[in-house]
Amino acid sequence: MNFASIIRIQCICGLIVSGALLLPLLVSLVYQEFPQAIAFGMTSLFLAMVSGSVLLLVAKPERRATPTDGLAVALIGWVLVSIISAPPFVIGVANASILSALHEAVSCLTTTGHSIIEIGDGGWPVSLLVWRGLLHVIGAIATLTIAASVFAAINLGGPGIHRTELFTIPEGSFFDAVPRVLKSVTILTISLIAIVIILLVSAGVPGGQAITDAVSAITTGMADPLNAPSNIS
Repeated sequence: MNFASIIRIQCICGLIVSGALLLPLLVSLVYQEFPQAIAFGMTSLFLAMVSGSVLLLVAKPERRATPTDGLAVALIGWVLVSIISAPPFVIGVANASILSALHEAVSCLTTTGHSIIEIGDGGWPVSLLVWRGLLHVIGAIATLTIAASVFAAINLGGPGIHRTELFTIPEGSFFDAVPRVLKSVTILTISLIAIVIILLVSAGVPGGQAITDAVSAITTGMADPLNAPSNIS
């Protein structure tokens, strides 16, 4: 197993999550949700420092990565990303349970959207709804990318599935072909969400609800756990 490749890819995933945290951080500042701003800011900074440091310390692998390494990245990545996505569900909300926060993160990343956190009469902070939606999108993109690359490469779908225009096993490292799949899946997912948002807004649905409903529809989850119009204006 190519441990150097696995560790470096996990660090890149950490940097991606760190960057994704900046959007709900910005939203929390705009809506003056300062406890959430602290949670998002601290989590993003910690992730960036740890992921960047490890990435610099781990040397580039000397041998090519294989589909088995890709499967290891997928399995380990689901666990690690769930853990590093959980802190915002503890800090600044009436939830003292780390397990509940982890459940929330896993629920969003697996695009189910089930929530067990009690927020109170005021409803979910806007920034946390944005974070839930982002985790849904990240989870959907990751699932499709893994299916079209890792599972295809190890032939879980049957003979010949790896011989597609979207993914072909590279002669070099296995991870050389993954960015192409990731790019295609990301563009497709975001485009579909944007189209649904436009259609919903055109039909008279409020902007905030249109966004959460579009994310929920495309990712097959529930971005807004209360299943009610969002308070995003």
